[in-house]
Amino acid sequence: MTNKQKNLYNKTKWDFKNISNYFDEHISKSFIRYNDLQNEIGKLSQWFINTNSIIYNFGCSTCETEIHLLKNNSCKMEINAIDNNKSMLDVGKKKLNKYMRKNVKINFINKNVEKVNIKKNSLSISVLLTPFLNISQRKQFFKNVYKNLLINGAFILVEKNFSPSGKIENIFAQIIDEYKSQSLSFKSIYIKKKLLRGVMNSYYEKDTIEYLKSIGFQDTQVFFNHFSFTGYLCIK
Repeated sequence: MTNKQKNLYNKTKWDFKNISNYFDEHISKSFIRYNDLQNEIGKLSQWFINTNSIIYNFGCSTCETEIHLLKNNSCKMEINAIDNNKSMLDVGKKKLNKYMRKNVKINFINKNVEKVNIKKNSLSISVLLTPFLNISQRKQFFKNVYKNLLINGAFILVEKNFSPSGKIENIFAQIIDEYKSQSLSFKSIYIKKKLLRGVMNSYYEKDTIEYLKSIGFQDTQVFFNHFSFTGYLCIK
């Protein structure tokens, strides 16, 4: 771990400042099947991206999802990559350079999601953004996404969930910690957990599906589920 990486843990609350240059490495060491998830999002996008489609990726971080969208779709499209961390967007721009085409427009938007003016679109994506919103922000975000989707458009949502069983939750947590310990010290794992207190929120899969359906997403199903991480496909 570099000195800059060590500085992540010398704080009182977790944030994403100064992590952009090694965010991809960091998340791959924390999320066991992160690459598989991105591949699956890319495959799913093929059903919702057509010529002149508009796509939103809320909390895009370093634009790994955008790379998979471009790999899986060759048509003309507009992608809006949104993150409130400018340095993340700067890294994302560099990563996307070798994938760019003349028929693709990417808007890099450095804003909080609640301040984004969302146009009608066929696909909205949120990968591990909503755990960092409070409950009221999360609900309003879901409503805004639904309101601005075209009919038959999709919302791909990825969150960190609680297991309904405390015993199973404990098993999952230990397996994830063992995975992290392959590249991180136990002290770093503990400190990060402490920093995330009051910052990162988890929910129950059943409650999330019920709420998504209550605002209009009648076609809602889990497409990815690995320990504490869940991906939902929601169609308007």
